[in-house]
Amino acid sequence: FTSKSKFDDHIAAQIKQMLEDNIYGKITVSQISERLHYGKTHLSAAFRKVYGRSMINYYTYLKVEESKKLIREQNLSIQEISACLKFDTPQYFSKRFKQYTGMSPTEYLLSVKMD
Repeated sequence: FTSKSKFDDHIAAQIKQMLEDNIYGKITVSQISERLHYGKTHLSAAFRKVYGRSMINYYTYLKVEESKKLIREQNLSIQEISACLKFDTPQYFSKRFKQYTGMSPTEYLLSVKMD
């Protein structure tokens, strides 16, 4: 790599791909660090520099976006979607969903059914 900036871009893109590949699973910063053989602090700083948010914040955002798609396109309950995306509990899923969208999963479901 010719510069730290290009290295950060490269490593952040690898992290982003790992998060996207694990949308229906669970992956931690420690696991990412082990797989890429770099320290958590270094990886976290590179990711935040490139994408403007923490790895976990971005991972949760991806899961919420996927859950919106599942709510629109599948006939799954909120509990099933929560389990599918490996949220710890349906309540935690609902809390994060509301944090990112401003509405509960049920409110979102009702809003898309009206369209």
